[in-house]
Amino acid sequence: MDKLELSYKGKTGKLDKIGLGAEKIGDFQAAKKAFKQALLLSENENTIKDIIYFSNNLGGIHLKLDNHTKAIKFFQRSYDLSSEMNGVFSKII
Repeated sequence: MDKLELSYKGKTGKLDKIGLGAEKIGDFQAAKKAFKQALLLSENENTIKDIIYFSNNLGGIHLKLDNHTKAIKFFQRSYDLSSEMNGVFSKII
């Protein structure tokens, strides 16, 4: 698979749906757990767009949990990786 493609297949796709659903109902701890697992899988597979996407999602969850230091860390990682790829993340959303 091309490292620039989202890999919403298998476990990361399921974890994304779980995380988004949990976030929607306000269960931010469950969302954080799902997105963290998806990020770890994405890192193991070295799928850059997924790493950008899940880092951004985790930043949003930490922001909602008032953990601003961790939110900044995840947002910064997402931004840095996207910048290295000439802003490819803006094409995902």
